[in-house]
Amino acid sequence: MTIYNIADAMTGLVEAIMMLMLCESFCTKKENMPFWSYGVGIIAVAAVIDISNIFFDVGVLSIAIMIMSFFIMSFLYSSKIQTRAIISVLNFLLSSISEIIVMFMIALIYHASVVEVINIPTYRLMGIIVSKALALSIVNALRLKLKNNSPYMGISYWLLFFLMFISSTATILLIFRLTYTTNDTYVYNISLICLFGILLSTFFALYLYEHLAKQAETIRRQEQYEQQLKMQLKHLDDILVTQEQLKKFRHDINNYTIGLQAYIDSGDLSGAGKYLGSLKEKFLHNGDAVKTGNTALDAILSTKAAIARSKGITVETKLQLPERLPVDPIDICIIFGNSLDNAIEACEKTEVKKISITILCNGDSIFCKLVNTAPTGEKGLPRTSKADKQNHGYGLENIKDTLKKYNSFPIIERTDAEFVLEFTIFINQ
Repeated sequence: MTIYNIADAMTGLVEAIMMLMLCESFCTKKENMPFWSYGVGIIAVAAVIDISNIFFDVGVLSIAIMIMSFFIMSFLYSSKIQTRAIISVLNFLLSSISEIIVMFMIALIYHASVVEVINIPTYRLMGIIVSKALALSIVNALRLKLKNNSPYMGISYWLLFFLMFISSTATILLIFRLTYTTNDTYVYNISLICLFGILLSTFFALYLYEHLAKQAETIRRQEQYEQQLKMQLKHLDDILVTQEQLKKFRHDINNYTIGLQAYIDSGDLSGAGKYLGSLKEKFLHNGDAVKTGNTALDAILSTKAAIARSKGITVETKLQLPERLPVDPIDICIIFGNSLDNAIEACEKTEVKKISITILCNGDSIFCKLVNTAPTGEKGLPRTSKADKQNHGYGLENIKDTLKKYNSFPIIERTDAEFVLEFTIFINQ
């Protein structure tokens, strides 16, 4: 068996692989279909095509057998009969058109006739290699373009795709040109082996790029999912704190009403009034609610203060700012939410747990200062203590990115026992 016989035999295999790729593009894989069945289907179709080409050459009967074998192969997938028939004919047309294009291209480059390109073994071998590579490239491009689950293939992939195909095709034509007149069989055979190596390397590189791009997309989606899960866990923490406050209120309300009822039953309305006053003062001083008039700021400060107090952290606030702020509520949540999350995390590792929040408005600027106790013995900025450090620790970066909108940048200081975060939001730009 010569290299020419091997190339002829490979045509059936390539065309079977092309049909499988088209089925993946237009059809749906059947459930419970074993993986080995696709390999058996490729080998069977390749064998039928090669046998048909040997006995019937390229005649009407050979074309009919080829299309029918493609149609039978399509039953490895779920689809309509019309779709199966269309992709079977499409696969034959793509293979035939690529052969015709390459045949005329070889005839033009080497100044040969079409008959010579078909009958001279060297030209025929080159035509088989280039035409099947072209057909595979077209089918692969269709597969990636039509698959709904491949948004990760951007312009960089297509540039690499066409660059590698053009460069490998040009290399193949050049090597054939250089070795065509040689009489050294050894050199000629080595050249052919190198040509196959170039093609295999090209398609392997494209496959590897596609695989790595898919893996990168999976990692990106996983990171997004973990970030969403982190936000859900924070929201759950807020709910748990609120539920705990409701439980305490329900537990104490009976005692409060018993005391109030005792004053009323005894007719001591003055005592009842003082009792209500003391309850009011108790709730006002010990409550977690922050009231600045700004809805977003009140919500985020009240929630984070409640979480901090539930963990034994003392929270002090000094707030002086107007109700209406020309600051996006989402930006307020990002800046103060992340700042207080970091402060609470740092306080959980200290014996003395304290957070001080100062927000003062002065004309066209808002001065903000957050001070929290920090673990002693550590140097530099605090790092996240969560186990998954790759998907955490973005809080400070998010704060910096958000403050850039207001021409501001955070000033971060670390003392022996405290962590200080200062920034100024300029509201009139």
